[in-house]
Amino acid sequence: MKVLYDHQAFTYQQFGGVSNYYVELFKNASNFEAILALQYTNNVYFKENKKYKKSFFKFPINSINKILNRQLFKKINKCNSIKTLLQVDYEIFHPTYYDSYFLKYLHKKPYIITVYDMIDELFYPETNDSDSFKLMKKRVVQNANKIIAISNKTKEDIIKLYKIPENKIEVIYLASSLQKNNSNESSFKNFIPPKYILFIGNRTGYKNFNLFIEATTSLLLDDKNLHIICTGKNFTIEEIKYFQLLGIEKQLIHFFVEDNNFLAYLYQHAQLFIFPSLYEDVGIPILEAFNCGCPVLLSNASCFPEIADNAGYYFNPTEKKSIFIAVKNMLENKDLRDEYIELGYEKTKIFSWQKTAEQTGELYKKLVT
Repeated sequence: MKVLYDHQAFTYQQFGGVSNYYVELFKNASNFEAILALQYTNNVYFKENKKYKKSFFKFPINSINKILNRQLFKKINKCNSIKTLLQVDYEIFHPTYYDSYFLKYLHKKPYIITVYDMIDELFYPETNDSDSFKLMKKRVVQNANKIIAISNKTKEDIIKLYKIPENKIEVIYLASSLQKNNSNESSFKNFIPPKYILFIGNRTGYKNFNLFIEATTSLLLDDKNLHIICTGKNFTIEEIKYFQLLGIEKQLIHFFVEDNNFLAYLYQHAQLFIFPSLYEDVGIPILEAFNCGCPVLLSNASCFPEIADNAGYYFNPTEKKSIFIAVKNMLENKDLRDEYIELGYEKTKIFSWQKTAEQTGELYKKLVT
């Protein structure tokens, strides 16, 4: 069974969860053959994995080290995808994002789309009528033969917002590629504080970062050795001023993390990882923390209870006191931290990329038989 994938995830992302998902899908494919229509990419996951590049991909890949004209880069890859759709023998098409360009080139071949989240539709609904991206996404999802949702929460949101029949949607969980790694510990020790809370990813809007900071400021003021380490984008001028106003600016540290060894180190040595978001799709950082032996504090919202189950230590994300109590309890109780580390390790047995690939292959099979 030949499944064709397009360029989109590998054109738009140098690194990120969507492109990593497809890399892991290709690597673990056992009941289908993956063909990727791609000419240029600087995606780090793609470049790092020599095994599947040699085994699966039928078209030449040129790694680009210098930034090409972005529009030209996209145009070349899209043209290559169209050419591949028209010339290559395949049974199922699986676009890697929501550009609807391919619809007129399928010639009645079935396609499956993976929906990663419904964040734009839920949190920025005012642009629904004018946002071309959202309109394209809706069109692609509604016309798909089958839809993969990466959590039951995402499935519920698709049904609610797009009015799609439930039997058209299959929930297939993702996994984490990050593993505990002690090989490079010594190189990180000099610039990482010994006691810190870890916050991963963006900090705006539904991520609920500001309330988390408000809730934990008194803990930082009481313990000058306690820090908060953030990844993602650099702190803005407004954020820095806010930290200064609270008197905690020296205890907030930012790292832009591209190296998986460094990211694993941050999880492994944190007092706790906190995820105060009001909404997430599947919450890959939860699984990363579990894999790396880091206790996880979570909102009792969105898909979090579905993914973490009893391995997450929960709080109400809308109540500052609830966040404060949860963080304080975990910081002050080593036995509690150890208990949730063990629960996290147990939970990792449920999620694997091999299982993701097998279930995806079974869905492909259902579509063509």
